[in-house]
This record gives sequence, structure tokens and C-alpha cells, in this order.
Amino acid sequence: MSFQDKFDNLKIVRRTKVFLKSIQIPTLEGLNLYTLLQIYISGLLRGAITTRAAAISWSLFLSLFPFLLFVYSWIPYLPNFDVIEKSIYEFLVDRIFPQNEADQIENYVSVIARRNTSSFFTISIAIIFATNGINSLMTGFNNTTRRIAGVRERNTIKQYLIALVFTIAVTAFLLVYMWFLIYFLTPSTEILTSMIETEWVVSGVKRVIFFVAGFLFFLTAISFLYFYGVKFDGRFRRMIPGAFLTTLLFFGLTVGFSFYIENFNNYNLLYGSISTLLIVMLFLYASVLIILLGFELNMTLLYAKDRQEVLIKKIQSENDLPYDVMEEELY
Repeated sequence: MSFQDKFDNLKIVRRTKVFLKSIQIPTLEGLNLYTLLQIYISGLLRGAITTRAAAISWSLFLSLFPFLLFVYSWIPYLPNFDVIEKSIYEFLVDRIFPQNEADQIENYVSVIARRNTSSFFTISIAIIFATNGINSLMTGFNNTTRRIAGVRERNTIKQYLIALVFTIAVTAFLLVYMWFLIYFLTPSTEILTSMIETEWVVSGVKRVIFFVAGFLFFLTAISFLYFYGVKFDGRFRRMIPGAFLTTLLFFGLTVGFSFYIENFNNYNLLYGSISTLLIVMLFLYASVLIILLGFELNMTLLYAKDRQEVLIKKIQSENDLPYDVMEEELY
């Protein structure tokens, strides 16, 4: 008996299979969660997702600081720009990275941005490098192993132009998000403080508002990235399941990553001054991996919908899908 057969005969494995097979997918009648997970995991393994994430994260690392410079180049033209600048670090950078790394990023970007805010050349170079990161993500989407009706690759020029527009749109969306936090969250908190004397209640409400706003912001941005990252003929809502998964995983990543760096890592002792760069690169790699996981989930759902009849017939005839997921018939 092979190792695979021994593993399949384990009691806990058999019970898990039965449980997963009992869960039906609402939009995919006749298909269960176990079948969907088989297709999903098979696609991840075939698509070399970790290798793609490593390549994309390097490109994103090179575009991260240009993107921050591009954002900061527009802040001086906004009313109360000093408040918005402070809020970007308070609500974003400080909540993602540990304190020491967040302070170094803040000092680096703010110094360079203040020196070059009036330079059109600097703004142009910043947005070009920032766009390269989004463009690399879209290229990573196109490298999926799935071949689905209605999902096609764009040519290089169109893809880069869409990445450019997306980068500008995200920047504008980010500034609007900051404006919302500053001019809605802060006054609302002050009103609550005057009405409710219990400090922990006010603090809790503030955290809930911030979490909901941040969740919706990230969910919307990722949904649009998935939708325009490939040439997709379907509806926008098809991209929401993967974006929802990515958003949940990303928020979990920020909490877990910050906790780990603050309490368990020895990067500063091992690498000294370059530890900040290593931490940023590690965070970007994990973030890209999460984004690709969400995208592959969308492709799996579209793929299962596209080949629903074939899958159902195969399950009915064999009571299961083989581990290679019928490469010739399904891919």
C-alpha cells in the first residue's frame, strides 16, 4: 500500500473528506467544497505561486518608495496637508510595520518628498516606478495556469496604461480615504466623547469605524485590481470572493507580522542597518502571495463554473476527482 493510500485511509482524513463533500457551493450546483479545494490547490501547485510571488515582490519593493513619493508630491497642494501627511503614517504605515521600521520609512520618504515636491521630473519618475509594481502584479495574474472562457491577456501597452491609471486612481482613493478619517472619524469621536464619558466605549467605536473603513477601502482596491488585471468579459462581482479572502488574510498578516517582528525576530541583531529593508521585503512577499491566492480563488470559481458539467459527470462516475485533476480534460 502506497503512502497516499495509507494517508487516505486515516480516520481523520476520511471524516474530513466526508464533511467537505457535504458542503455544497451555492453558485455551483452539483459541486462540493472538497472538489473545489482539489481544483484550487492543484492550480496553486501547477502555477508555481511562490516563485511568482518572489518575482513580483521584488518589483513591488522597487516601486514602494516611488509610490509613497508620488503620494507625498500631491499632499502639499491639499488643504491642511500637514494633517493628512501625519494621518497617512498614523493610520497606514504605523499600523502595518513595527515602530522602528515605520519611523525609518517616515523619515526617508518625508525628507525626499519635501525636497522635490515642485519637481515635475521627480513626480514623473516616481509614478513610472510606482506603475511598474502594479504592472508586475497584472503580469503575474496572466501567468495563471487556468484557461477560462472570457479571461484573456492584454497586450503589453494596454496593460501598462491600465496599471498607470490604476496607480493614479489608488492614490486619489487613498487621499479621499485619509480625508474621510480626518474629517469624519475625528469629529465623530469628539462628539461621542462629549456624549459618552466612558473612554473605552469611545475607543472601541473608533476602532470599529477605522476597521470597517480600512476593510472596505482595501476590498474595493483589490476587487478593481483583479477585475482590470486581466481582460475579463464577466461581471465585476465575480472578483469579490477572491478580494474578500485577500482582505481577510491581509488584515491577519498585518496583525501577526507586526506582533512577530515586535516580539520574536532578531533581524536587528543579525543584519543591523539593513534589517528594515529585509522586513519590508518579507512583508511584501507575504502580501503578494496573499493577493495571488485571492486571484487564484477567483480563477478556480470561474473555472469550475465554466467546466461544471464535465466535473459533475466525472464525480458521478468515479465518486471523486483524481489527484491530477484530469489534466487533459480540465485544463
